Amino acid sequence: MKAILIVAMLLVTGSVWAQVPPEQSPPGQPPQGQRGPGGGDFAQRKEAVLQRMQTRLQNLQNAISCVQAAQDPAALRSCREQERAQDKAVRQR
Repeated sequence: MKAILIVAMLLVTGSVWAQVPPEQSPPGQPPQGQRGPGGGDFAQRKEAVLQRMQTRLQNLQNAISCVQAAQDPAALRSCREQERAQDKAVRQR
């Protein structure tokens, strides 16, 4: 039993030591983790994500206002349909 445990521990520690260090980025380029899949600029990607979040937040605030103003089930249904249409438009961009 001890022998199996020792062998298992050696295998685990050996695999940790065998890991290859990450590649160095060429001079003048951001580290690998800061580039997008196509090598895009991190700042541009971050700005796009923030813009989509702002749009979603605005749509949600509009939906909340619509639901608060609804006076009957038909108006509530209309709010939900409008929210879905806005969400779909955001996803298609």
